[in-house]
Amino acid sequence: SGVTVIQRQPGMEDREFRLEVLEVLRGTEGAEISGRGELLQRPLALAGSVSALQDPELPQAIRLELAANLDLLTLQLEGQVADPMEMDGAEIDAVIDIPEIADLLAIVEQELPLSGPLRLEARITQHQGELHVVADATVQDLTASADLELENEHLSGTVSAGPLDRAGALFDVAGLPAQPLEVKAELSLGGEELQLREVLLTIDEARIEAGGSAAMDGSSADLQFKATAPSLAGLRADLPALPLDAESRLRLDPKYLKLESLRAELGSSDLSGELSLGRQGMPSVHARLNSNRVNLEELTITPDEEQAPPEQSSQAVAETPPAPATGTPASPPAEDPAEPARYVFREDPLP
Repeated sequence: SGVTVIQRQPGMEDREFRLEVLEVLRGTEGAEISGRGELLQRPLALAGSVSALQDPELPQAIRLELAANLDLLTLQLEGQVADPMEMDGAEIDAVIDIPEIADLLAIVEQELPLSGPLRLEARITQHQGELHVVADATVQDLTASADLELENEHLSGTVSAGPLDRAGALFDVAGLPAQPLEVKAELSLGGEELQLREVLLTIDEARIEAGGSAAMDGSSADLQFKATAPSLAGLRADLPALPLDAESRLRLDPKYLKLESLRAELGSSDLSGELSLGRQGMPSVHARLNSNRVNLEELTITPDEEQAPPEQSSQAVAETPPAPATGTPASPPAEDPAEPARYVFREDPLP
């Protein structure tokens, strides 16, 4: 009894976990566990049991059942551990229920526009150094799922969250698609460097691929990116319905953030070159960019606008005033302020 754990983090208040009482009552088949304490300034109650699995092939295996109530949430653990001394061969099912997520976010000082109940279900397995987690979570109209494996500092798996239109509604972002965001990744976490062997983000048919390395403290990076989408309008309704094909190398060091070998095609427009942003002292931008064609009509038109101009009626032609007979050039027709401006380059490349 009387165990206190203090979490200290620079710039934040200390957080205490205090276990005032922990009782373990031995029985013929195992032990009953009960305890009480405090976490996040909320009362904590523990209850559960540990018993032998009674499997001849796993003589040391135990079965675990544990429930924790923190006022703001409940946690239930149920499963088995084949070798408790080595913490190997674990198969644990976990369920977390939070009646009101906004209350928990307020205590941990996180400002997110989430409210209502949250439920997280996970299955955790661990065998010979390999950890496998499969989890599903729901809050409001949002769902998220993950399937992750960690072995010898190598992390791989998939994560999915969405749908994005409902997530956008929470953050006042309109026009997002009804599809989820899906992430597939293979990472190496060893040392002070993060190796991105493969990272793939997809939203419907749009894809972003990345690979390379980055310092764990964010001070440097060397990454290769590639992005493709059949239509930007599929990512957000107010974007032009143009296909995208782009790639670049991103290099980050304490002095500069650089985009090298940049190549992008958006509809019939193209861009290539390199861009450098200074990170020290006065902000600086250095760019060397080239373009063979920029179609402003494609880039400025919105998906709900007509792509082709309306046909002019014979009546409209008849109402056009003739040029003065004195030889003075006719004034150009007045522009309708409600009509959006159009700027279109010629079909041949710019000089």
